[in-house]
Formats: sequence, C-alpha cells, structure tokens
Amino acid sequence: MWISILRLLLLLLHILEVVIGASWEQRPKDVSAAVGSIVTLTCKVTGDPGFVTWNKNGNTLAVGTSIVSGDKSRITIPVASKFNLQISDVQKSDDDDYTCNIENIQPDSQKAVTVHLTVLVIPGPPSITINDTRPQKVENDVVSLTCSSLGGNPPPEFTWTKNGLVLNSNKVETKVPKGLSSSQLTVHLDYSDHLASYSCSVKNSVNQDNPFSTSTQISVLYHPRITFKPYKELSLELGSAGSLEM
Repeated sequence: MWISILRLLLLLLHILEVVIGASWEQRPKDVSAAVGSIVTLTCKVTGDPGFVTWNKNGNTLAVGTSIVSGDKSRITIPVASKFNLQISDVQKSDDDDYTCNIENIQPDSQKAVTVHLTVLVIPGPPSITINDTRPQKVENDVVSLTCSSLGGNPPPEFTWTKNGLVLNSNKVETKVPKGLSSSQLTVHLDYSDHLASYSCSVKNSVNQDNPFSTSTQISVLYHPRITFKPYKELSLELGSAGSLEM
C-alpha cells in the first residue's frame, strides 16, 4: 500500500513539474577558453525541461544528450550534467554563439539563452622590419621600426625596449587589423643608437607570463665627438716627460 502511495506521489510530482515547467538552476554565460583546452557551456534547470536543444550560430548542434552535428569526437553532453555542453580540444572554429533552448520553461523565465564562446589564441612570434634598407644610417635620420605578429586573440600587446629600457609609449603606434597586428616605433637617430639593441615583445592573456620577443640593431654613422675632462694641473721637473689627456 505504501509503495502504491509513493508511486502516486511521484507521478503527481512529475505532472506538477510538467504543468509548472522547469526553472533555471544555472543559466549559460559567456566563457573563454584557450586552443586545445576543455570548456563547458552550462545549461542547468530544475524540473522537467521537456525538449532541450543546443544551437551553434542558429544551427542545431544537440538534441537532449545527443550531438546531431559538428565534431562528435570533441563535443558531448554528459548525461549527469543536466544538458551542459562540453567541448574538448578547443579549436579556433569553435569561437561562436551558442544557444540553449528549453521547451518546457516557467512562463516568467527566458526560454532560450545565447552565449558566446571566445577562443583564446596565442600570438605568433614577432618580427622587426626597418623602412630604411640602407646597411648604414646617418645621424639625424628618422627611421621607422615595425614589429609584426600574426594571429592572437585577444590581439597582442606590444612592448619596445632599447638596451633593456622600456621606451615611452608616445613613440609607438599600434595597429590591429584582422589577423596581423603591428606596432611602429619612430626613431630620430643619434650616436647613442649605433648598434643599440631594439627589442619588441608581444603577449596576450594566453602567454602573458612568457611573452615572445625579438631584437635588431642599427648601424649609425655619426660625427666625431670631443669630450673635455675637468682641468687638472700638471707639474713637471725640468727635463722630464709628461702627457696631456683630451
């Protein structure tokens, strides 16, 4: 008898859940993941959700716990996850909008929630080019050094140094077109630039602790300079030798 009553209560509870509809336990939210990592897009509800689907950029990706399109070897919905979408070995092509649709949701709840997966990509190693191709430059010339890096999401940050010292940012112009990022440094050459080490480093959130860098040197022809040292008296005995320094 008690078993029958328990079964009846469970049936009534299920009917009540269907009538009332499911409610959100954890809504999907925007996430970021690096290439090659594993990421989970949450879609948790309590109650009977009825028909649940995941769409990627408007195209059906999953129905219930079954993946119906895309790379089924990387995309799964673990049965115990309450419809969370899991993507392993994240690729750049996974960067897109994803929508979790709940068929049987409470009237005051949002039926579909769209989130964006941002795939983080490490920037490419930098390279430096100089607009003046002459083997030797001349003092007072103005040259432009361009540091370029391919790829990277978010776009990389550039840092210029001269002999290890960070250069003032107002000398730098950074451009971030799609695919290729570059930073241009303008230098008014003087004698201190001869064979100085100009370095450029690039980093974003993926490699912020290990930025990539490269360096170059400029051969500069400059005028000779005479350095006068403080005056120092020199006393000599008659017939002895001495020297004067300049």
